[in-house]
Amino acid sequence: MPAKKQLSPLLKQIAASARDECCLDPSQPLLIGVSGGPDSLCLAHALHALHYNLLIAHFDHQLRPESSAEARMVQDWAKANRLPFLLGVGDVRSFAKAQRLSIEEAARTLRYRFLFAQAGQHQAQAVAVAHNADDQVETILMHLLRGAGLSGLKGMLPISLNEGWADTVPLVRPLLGIWRKDIEEYCASESLSPNLDATNNDTTYYRNRLRHQLIPHLESYNPQIRQVIWRTGRALAGDAKTVAAALETAWQSSLIEEGPGFVAFDWATLCAQPTGLQRSLLRKAFDELRPGLRDLDFEVVERGLHFLSHPTRSASLNLALGLSLILEPPRLYLAESPQMLPVPPAWPQITGEIMVPVPGKITLGRQWWLETATEPQHWTSKDDPFQACLDATAIIAPLRLLPPQPADRFCPLGMQGKSQKLADFFINQGLPRRARPNWPLLLCGEVIAWIPGFRPSEHFRTHPGTTQRCYIRVFAV
Repeated sequence: MPAKKQLSPLLKQIAASARDECCLDPSQPLLIGVSGGPDSLCLAHALHALHYNLLIAHFDHQLRPESSAEARMVQDWAKANRLPFLLGVGDVRSFAKAQRLSIEEAARTLRYRFLFAQAGQHQAQAVAVAHNADDQVETILMHLLRGAGLSGLKGMLPISLNEGWADTVPLVRPLLGIWRKDIEEYCASESLSPNLDATNNDTTYYRNRLRHQLIPHLESYNPQIRQVIWRTGRALAGDAKTVAAALETAWQSSLIEEGPGFVAFDWATLCAQPTGLQRSLLRKAFDELRPGLRDLDFEVVERGLHFLSHPTRSASLNLALGLSLILEPPRLYLAESPQMLPVPPAWPQITGEIMVPVPGKITLGRQWWLETATEPQHWTSKDDPFQACLDATAIIAPLRLLPPQPADRFCPLGMQGKSQKLADFFINQGLPRRARPNWPLLLCGEVIAWIPGFRPSEHFRTHPGTTQRCYIRVFAV
């Protein structure tokens, strides 16, 4: 009986990574993105040698004249190894122009859309790509230079889910611990003839400048700088797991509601979190609304943190990517626009005139009611801003509720009969802008007698000699 062929050290390392770090099952379909370059050809060849059930997928970016020939090369390799071949084609330049993306980002977007669409169609367990240890070093440096936090400095992960492409199909990187020189040696030893992309030497691309200029310069300070950066990313990835657990706890305690185009936090709870967790919570909120976001500038997050403790007079702040922070105590929103936000249940809102009986009880809609009485009731309270006690002798029937009008003025209790614009009163009281147009006002004739949730008018105040009182409350059920 012939002896079982021994695996090479590199194959053993790839086998361990695929099994232990990427959690792959050799019997289940696995889609590999193969450009035909040394990295992806090495990955495809190695996993084929390890008897994985492979689907070979290639995306032609149409960026170079030789791209169609490279696609045929990958197709021929797949055919020679009796592996299924899937081809995608896209006009990257047109897509980049239409979406205002860099060529690199546009190519990545179209490529991953294709890979994950094919993975879903063929029920693949994962999409495998050939990012290697050198790619990891470059990625960490890119994030460092752009001002990323822990989530960026940990670099890429061997397995990740929901990077903006699919909710159930993970992205795996079995070569993340393999150096480029070892991959090239493997290709030579196995007589593989990979495509060599000339654009990899073009230093007009940011990543290529890191690869060919910055990293060699850093090696003049420390010849082992690649290994140092790679190990740092590995260590930070472990730290990130601990932070992620704390972040999930903080997220659950701080989050009030999520909906289309918005995330709502409890402002006080968010402000009570440690600064590091506040940063992570804002980043997570951005990721919820902009899935697949790769880099969020440190400066953007810092402006958001400053807003938490020092809100602007407008109670809103444009941040980035079409998202703004909007403060409506007790809620803090990260949202696309105020129009996307739901009306909180704590806001009574009306859309037209409502006549108010005395005594009586009427609905305002949205589970809000108004009740009036001429004698104290079990619900009567001096401390509830949604209750008022008015001098009934000053009231000339009928009472009615109306939304605010542009020219409204109000004489708040405590201002000795001085009036002010209703708009200024709302601003001074901190009532969110979008709550104002439909906030109910209690009018006696054309005079505002009471603003529920705030205070009555000076003209309707009671005093020790008041003989007749009108008790009013607005409440939710």
